[in-house]
Amino acid sequence: MKIMNTLPLPKDVPYHSIIGDRGRGDAPNSSDGVVAYWCSHADGAKSEKIVPSSHGANQNPEGIAEVERILKQHIGIKG
Repeated sequence: MKIMNTLPLPKDVPYHSIIGDRGRGDAPNSSDGVVAYWCSHADGAKSEKIVPSSHGANQNPEGIAEVERILKQHIGIKG
């Protein structure tokens, strides 16, 4: 992530961040057990969602719902 944060992203490409938090500290001191919040946070992200999860936030129901929300947003579905 440190290297990724130094790469320039095209201004017209939106990106989002879904971050796991094991509940042992509030952001910016939280972690998913593998990656600290401050390494996961991406300046300029259109949205950032912190879900109660370990490193598998993409398998957490809240993480899955957030991916669905983002995809629907990008294809123009409200809700």
